[in-house]
Amino acid sequence: MLALKILHFNDIANVSSTLVEASKSHGIYSEIYRIPLGNYKKTSILRKIALFINRLKEIRKLKKYFKENHFSVLHIHYAYFGILGILTRIPYYLHCHGTDIRGNLKHPIFKWITLLSLKKAKKVYFSTPDLGEEVLRIRKDAKFIPNPINMNMFFLDTNRSNEKQLHSKTKVLVISKLDPTKGIEIAIETINQLAARSDIEFTMFNFGVDHIKYLNLLQNREKIKFIDKVPYSEIPKLISEHDIVIGQLKLGAIGMSELEALAVGRPVICKFDYDGFYDEISPFIKVNNSEKLLEAITYLADNPDIRKEIGVQSRIWVEKNHDYKKVFEKLYNDYLC
Repeated sequence: MLALKILHFNDIANVSSTLVEASKSHGIYSEIYRIPLGNYKKTSILRKIALFINRLKEIRKLKKYFKENHFSVLHIHYAYFGILGILTRIPYYLHCHGTDIRGNLKHPIFKWITLLSLKKAKKVYFSTPDLGEEVLRIRKDAKFIPNPINMNMFFLDTNRSNEKQLHSKTKVLVISKLDPTKGIEIAIETINQLAARSDIEFTMFNFGVDHIKYLNLLQNREKIKFIDKVPYSEIPKLISEHDIVIGQLKLGAIGMSELEALAVGRPVICKFDYDGFYDEISPFIKVNNSEKLLEAITYLADNPDIRKEIGVQSRIWVEKNHDYKKVFEKLYNDYLC
């Protein structure tokens, strides 16, 4: 491979971090330019604007850092930050991840910055298929770049299947935060219906938008294990300690968490509507309401051999479609153009 030096601006859902690791395996140097982004969701509109303006102060620093360290590629993550590429006059690749399109294209101010950033980018990528309709309307040449999964970090773990005789309970991980955009109310309704099943245990995150409201909807909360945010390095262990993973149940598109669970070899139940973006049908167990979710959990809990088989096939599918080294190769070919 030709010598390139890549600077990723921002790290969304550890995508940049994973791409940096992938580039190492190809002998390409890359790093992440990080700045504190603040919590936009918990601030007023004026505060959001003030935070964004504060980000613009990075223009001189970014331009100086890019040139003094002889980078050849600027890869910006999160759509409206493309404005930094425009103002620094550095050609940039723009990577869209979710809210930067779903939310900001509806925002009275960020909409125009996002549109300009998309139009001026050298190349535009979107990381989940559901973003395609909006992004392709603005940039017809935009590409779907699957989220990269570090297959070494998220390795196939069959220990729970092999040691099933040592534990009689089926452990289910709700891997989405308590957030309405994730369809968490569907999961809660199903968990309440399974309260009588003493052989099924649930683990849930104890944070998210309106998480107190969702916690109050849960019955028999003493039977549910609640956990706080987990360091990224500990996510593989968390997944491997469970038999079944429940992902998002509303958007129809999945993120890094669901893919990472597949890589560890766990069956993932979620709402997924975008098999058409892949060459073969995904292994997700697809549901769109609490009745189907209840049916799926019950079936998998009662059939550990089926769980193991689905888990192995899940790993194969992720490796084929989301392996971080293969994803980096797709980007590398664009960088050379």
